[in-house]
Amino acid sequence: MLRASLAIVLFLATTLAFPVAAAETGVAFTFANGTLSDDEAIVRSGIAYAREFFAREFGVTVEAPIAVDVRGTQQYDVIAYTAPGAVFVATGAMGWHYAPPLRKLQTVIHEYIHLLHWQADPAATMPLWLAEGSAEYLAWYAIDQLGLLDLEVARDFWIGSLQANPALDGVPLSAFEQPTIDGSASLYEIGALAVSYLVERAGIAALFDYFALTDLNRADAFAAAFGVPIGGFYAEFEAFRAGAVPAGYDVSRLQFPWYPSAEVAEVSNAVAANRVAQGELALVQASTGPGAVCTLTFYAPDGALAGTQSMRANGDGSIFWLWPIAETTPAGIALTEITCGVNTLTAAFEVG
Repeated sequence: MLRASLAIVLFLATTLAFPVAAAETGVAFTFANGTLSDDEAIVRSGIAYAREFFAREFGVTVEAPIAVDVRGTQQYDVIAYTAPGAVFVATGAMGWHYAPPLRKLQTVIHEYIHLLHWQADPAATMPLWLAEGSAEYLAWYAIDQLGLLDLEVARDFWIGSLQANPALDGVPLSAFEQPTIDGSASLYEIGALAVSYLVERAGIAALFDYFALTDLNRADAFAAAFGVPIGGFYAEFEAFRAGAVPAGYDVSRLQFPWYPSAEVAEVSNAVAANRVAQGELALVQASTGPGAVCTLTFYAPDGALAGTQSMRANGDGSIFWLWPIAETTPAGIALTEITCGVNTLTAAFEVG
């Protein structure tokens, strides 16, 4: 819900955007004039994927209409926040522009989880570490299931971020129920690590059980959903946290600040999902130079040009495109072409 702002860089715009997903029914998007096309693509695909994934995997959905308001301003000290039934994204905020594209996608999914929180707990009674930690964890879990990042990499990032923040030395998780201490910007990392520990001991479905236990006070709901009183969990977590060390994964894909590159680059390792049905989201991934801008052109099975989209690579050179296949797209083998300025690669997948 809260995101620290950093600094501004610009993305390239494109001329022919991908189609709007049929799954956006029930979502009203408002994009400020001048919103860059890759930002719009990330926001739209993030909401569409979150709705589909959490409904399919856990049977949960935001029942009321959703308003997504994307503002090209720096008026907040956050890059996104959620109110009941509404998501606000500040693409003009410095933190958004210095966020790797994968972090942007994760931010949008994170805010969708907060919509589920508001729906189940309109009085916002759950501990803040659990609200932000579950949104952070579940967003990265969804991205792990999409195949864009192993959840263990995110876990390494959380542990490393906590160890690098001396303001948190000796500060227990319980202090983050409503944090007012220095270092509370690490609420996301400590919350996500605590939630990952909860999931290890109780299973991921226990999170949704907890959200739904609105007839109990939060302490009783915690004990019922996770099988341990919250005070007991705090003691367990501090013992776990004291011994937690990164496993050594490369976390450069997630690190702030992220910088774009004006250099043309080679593209390699282009892969696409084998088959995508009409109305579903297509995913194409590739490798290129860190921060490089690349353009994907999508040709429908009948050879018609169906859309183009420029995207920036993450800090490790990984790059992705996630977009809806229109319901009217004919069945057959579709083709994508990717260029980052030096060479062009193709990736094909079946539609239907």
